[in-house]
Amino acid sequence: MYQWRKFDFFEEKKSRIPEEIDGKIECCSSGRGKIVLGCYDGTVSLLDRGLQLLYSFPAHSSSVLYLQQLKQRNFLVTVGEDEQISLQQSGTCLKVFDLAKMQDEGSSTSSPECVQILRVFTNQFPEAKITSFLVLEEAPPIIFIAIGLDNGCIYCIQGDMARKLIKRFKLQVDYAHSNKTTLLLMVLDSEWMAKPFNCSQSLRFQ
Repeated sequence: MYQWRKFDFFEEKKSRIPEEIDGKIECCSSGRGKIVLGCYDGTVSLLDRGLQLLYSFPAHSSSVLYLQQLKQRNFLVTVGEDEQISLQQSGTCLKVFDLAKMQDEGSSTSSPECVQILRVFTNQFPEAKITSFLVLEEAPPIIFIAIGLDNGCIYCIQGDMARKLIKRFKLQVDYAHSNKTTLLLMVLDSEWMAKPFNCSQSLRFQ
């Protein structure tokens, strides 16, 4: 006669976020032996495997909305709110930080070098609410960034961020469908080309 047996494959271990991180955590990522936290006050904090704080730095002047730690290169990509240049232009920015290069910010603080800053929304890329964010590392040093919006658009950025050799384009779901873009899936074909998909709708290039 068969009986159900219980196996404990994982041991539960309760841990706490370091007390030095006092801002509300908005997003997180991991990679290269680190855990990265983005906070509502614009601060990014890096923790080691034991959840000990390595360092924090101000990535944006306001909230960090999304972030992703890359695996092949020691880069961190963030999307957050910064100061608006004008009332007509959004303050939402995408930034790429080289975590291997630190810059002194004062007598006792330092932050990684920011190698790229892009305004997410421009005249060619109208503002909408960001619902998803994904970074894919193609053949180094090329990376592919997809930003999903609640109006069905996906804004794409591809290129070598450190050398500022990039191209931008957008994808749009068929206007006959109005479902929000809530999830991004990205795959590689045989020629190492990144292809983003909205999992609920078909896409067309614009």
